Amino acid sequence: MDFAYFDRISKDEAAQFLSAFLREEECQSSLMLQDAAIAHVPTARAISSIPLVLRWALPQIRVRRKAPDPEVPHYIRETSSYKEGLFEYESESRLLVLRCAYFFGSCFICSYSRLYWAIGSPESALRNMPVVVGFADPVEELAPILVTDNLIRRGIIGGGDAMGVERAVGAWEKRAAG
Repeated sequence: MDFAYFDRISKDEAAQFLSAFLREEECQSSLMLQDAAIAHVPTARAISSIPLVLRWALPQIRVRRKAPDPEVPHYIRETSSYKEGLFEYESESRLLVLRCAYFFGSCFICSYSRLYWAIGSPESALRNMPVVVGFADPVEELAPILVTDNLIRRGIIGGGDAMGVERAVGAWEKRAAG
């Protein structure tokens, strides 16, 4: 995902992106969930479904290796974590990650009536990203695209058990419960 994109766009462009993301991914994630249901994966828009859907999606994600960035200092390029992360999603997989991200956020919104979609605060690292807000702490912003991308990447590098999805979902659920 090109997260720097969100830093470059205006607030109006971010609002347009959020609107398009919600409109498109509502429809497309429903199609994804139909496929998951065929595989007997529980797909209710409930927090308990998030780990199951992400684990179902993980083996379908296709990546291609990237060359190391020569601008990165050698002592970082030599680390195993840097080398393991040298990949990007193929086009269809990037779309699947977006659909999973929408599902992630929508499960929280369906489970907690005070949560809703918004644009990330201009003062935060989540600037202009689609975020879920309404947590007990008003500065809390859940960025489903960022969180889902990180979880999927961890799963690709270390396998499904390494995703840490239950831990991540549990941490956000505690914040949502207030």
